[in-house]
Amino acid sequence: MSFHTQWLLAGLLALFVSALAAGSVVFYLVRYRTTHAAQAPYLPTPRGAVALFLSVMASLFYPAVLPGRVSTLGDWQFGWPVSPIARVIGVVLVFACVAACVEAFRRGSWMDRALACASAYFTYIFIHGVFKSYFYSVAA
Repeated sequence: MSFHTQWLLAGLLALFVSALAAGSVVFYLVRYRTTHAAQAPYLPTPRGAVALFLSVMASLFYPAVLPGRVSTLGDWQFGWPVSPIARVIGVVLVFACVAACVEAFRRGSWMDRALACASAYFTYIFIHGVFKSYFYSVAA
């Protein structure tokens, strides 16, 4: 198994474990919200938390599946070509982040909208990183 494939699998495993942890946090929030009905308008629904978690984790873990970058004459380049699976994962995660952000802003409470705004910022950073993976050159 190549080094790049090992990093790809490690990044996917970390994303899966963090998704499980976020699921338990969202489950706790939903359970707390249903048991404390008087405070329900002030607590976020899972929409905002999921959108924020997905965008933060994607923007943090996507660079782990990309090849190492080297600096040549002040310009950053990849050490070897980006695999097609890494690019597909990036595009799929971009669409998932944008959809989660729109859903949280469209159907959520005011707290979900605040979390959706933060999620939009991290999604923008993530989209910028995905575009860089398409347009960086490979060092010779």
